[in-house]
Amino acid sequence: MNKEHWNTVTLDQTLPGELLYQLVDDSYDLVFSKLPKKMRNSLMR
Repeated sequence: MNKEHWNTVTLDQTLPGELLYQLVDDSYDLVFSKLPKKMRNSLMR
């Protein structure tokens, strides 16, 4: 995998929980949007 655009998040309780969840949600959405349509549809069921 190309790690050029990866970010590291250190879980030392300085990052607000809400921001952490938002970062995870954004990452999931980016990966999900790159999946083939057939796979996206199968995951939506």
